[in-house]
Amino acid sequence: MKKLISDPSVLNRARIPDVASFEAKTIEPWERIHGLLPGRIESVTAQQVLVNYVPPKQARALVVSPIDDILICLLANGLPQRFDLGIVRLNRPLPFQERLIDWVRRNPQVPILLIHDASLAGCLLPHLLPAQWGLTSDHRIIDLGLRPRDARDRQLPWTYAKAPPALARIFDKLAGQAGKVDLDQDEIKWLRAGSVTSALYLPPVQLLRLVTQAVAQHAPQVVDPEAEAQAQARAVGFMTWPQPVAR
Repeated sequence: MKKLISDPSVLNRARIPDVASFEAKTIEPWERIHGLLPGRIESVTAQQVLVNYVPPKQARALVVSPIDDILICLLANGLPQRFDLGIVRLNRPLPFQERLIDWVRRNPQVPILLIHDASLAGCLLPHLLPAQWGLTSDHRIIDLGLRPRDARDRQLPWTYAKAPPALARIFDKLAGQAGKVDLDQDEIKWLRAGSVTSALYLPPVQLLRLVTQAVAQHAPQVVDPEAEAQAQARAVGFMTWPQPVAR
């Protein structure tokens, strides 16, 4: 297995600009001259996509992320609409998202699909979310990553950002308990060194595939036998048996 680089001096030599800096210094100047890059939408339009989304009355699953652009990508590609997914941004949830959070508190069978950066703070989210939302042990939080192994296996770029001391202490406590974190020792060292990979480095097609597969695995569509029979009857062209002809 390939080893992750955990020496901060090596990481600093390999350091890359963060996503926001790269966009401000590289992408935005280019787009001012040439127009939007293919597949990109304007920031105002992107926020409208998130704000104007109407969630299903009964979500099949919740997709949760602290990264707006992840959720906007899913919405712009129609995944939440197609699979009846609720969308919640972890920081500053919108009013309709607050209602989704309250609904999932009362419905622990609904899986929560969590997407975050491969960072110390990101990898702590599955452990911090239950207390933050008031969830119970019956709730299912499905951690879709990113994890440090994703940075390695997908050969994603990374940078170095020191985590807040309070989070570092929580992480050290969890990492010291067997089975508490789904990380090997090499990944733990990588995170403790302050290494960070943004989930935005995951190509959109891989993000869409990741969520689609998670929905299929953790939130399979429940088929009502009666509704299925009705659908099959409509497909072959009749809904009732032929009636006898009156004489």
